[in-house]
Amino acid sequence: MAYVLAVACDSRVNTTSVQRERVDRVAARTGMADPLGRDRAKGPRFYDWAWVHIHDQTEGRHSLLIRRGNGGQLAFCLCWTPGPVSLARLVTVAGSRWSIEEAFQTAKGHVGLDQYHIRRLINAALPAAATLTVAVAWSRWRRRHQAGAKQSLYKRRFEPAACA
Repeated sequence: MAYVLAVACDSRVNTTSVQRERVDRVAARTGMADPLGRDRAKGPRFYDWAWVHIHDQTEGRHSLLIRRGNGGQLAFCLCWTPGPVSLARLVTVAGSRWSIEEAFQTAKGHVGLDQYHIRRLINAALPAAATLTVAVAWSRWRRRHQAGAKQSLYKRRFEPAACA
């Protein structure tokens, strides 16, 4: 199972078999790739990306993914994949992180995961949050399909009958 994990700028990575270095210093000497964009709720956002392979003794491919936004701010992600992966695929996975965090924020608000007494009952609260997420998705799907069926019904109802 591969992962993309956001890390702080003062995190250290192995740049050689004997040297560990801060990720912001690795980024300072790395060139950024062409901007890659993803469609968002408010339109596409473009970032500059850098992808640095990290030296590690374990199996798989370890790398550092660096994102530079419009304001020049850098964000860092440690990545591990069992085999070769494209930069575009890692960018897609890193972007999906926000939808996961948004789901946790929703769960905190609706199910009360931020309350102390609920933290002890986490085994009950997380399934409740999952059930609410499924119910909301079902409701949206149902409303969308009911609207389509309603339009189809009105269209058939008000079309002139074809006489043979």
